[in-house]
Amino acid sequence: GKKGWSQSKFENQVAQASMLQAEFAQPHRQYFVDYCRQHGIALASHDDTTVAHVQQAHSEGASMSEFPTSVAAAREAGDADFDVLIACAFNYEAHATEFSKLGRIPVLKARMNADLHMADDLKNTGKGNLFVIFGEPDISSIEAENNKVQIKLNGVDVFHPQTGEVHSDSADGIACWFIDTDYNEESFFVRHATF
Repeated sequence: GKKGWSQSKFENQVAQASMLQAEFAQPHRQYFVDYCRQHGIALASHDDTTVAHVQQAHSEGASMSEFPTSVAAAREAGDADFDVLIACAFNYEAHATEFSKLGRIPVLKARMNADLHMADDLKNTGKGNLFVIFGEPDISSIEAENNKVQIKLNGVDVFHPQTGEVHSDSADGIACWFIDTDYNEESFFVRHATF
C-alpha cells in the first residue's frame, strides 16, 4: 500500500484504530456537542453514510449536513429539517445546477480545487486554502422605467472553510461579480464583469 505496510501491520493498525474508536469516540463526540451547545456554536454533521448517522447528528442539534455520502443520508437530512446541505466535488456536471434544493433545504455546492489531490505536498507551502466556494448574492429586483428591471446587489454571505463560519458582507465587500445575460441554467458564460 501507500505506506509500504505488510498485511499484518495493516490489520494491526485497523484493530488498534477500532479499539481506540470504541473507547474514545462517543465521549469525545459528547464533549464537543455539549461544548457547542454551551457556547452557541452551530453543529454540522460530516460524511453521513446512513440514515442513523443523520438522525444521531440531528438529535444532537446539528443544523447542517456536510457532505452526506449516500442519497439516503441526503434525503434524511431533508426530512430532518436541517438548515442547509453542503455537497463537495471536484467538478459538477451541467445538470447539477438543477439540484439547488432538497425539499425546502438549500444545497450549497462547494467545488474543491484540484490541488486537493496534492494536499500532502501543499500543506507546508502556504497554499493550503483548497476550497473555492460559490454562492449566490443577496439581490433585490426593482421595476424601472420602460418596462425594465433594475437589480440591486445588497451583499453576499461568504463561507470560510478554515473556521466553518459564514460572514455576511455588504455590496462594498464584493471585489467583482459576473453576469450571464443569456443564462441557460446549464452553462455560465461571463458576458458582463464588474470590478
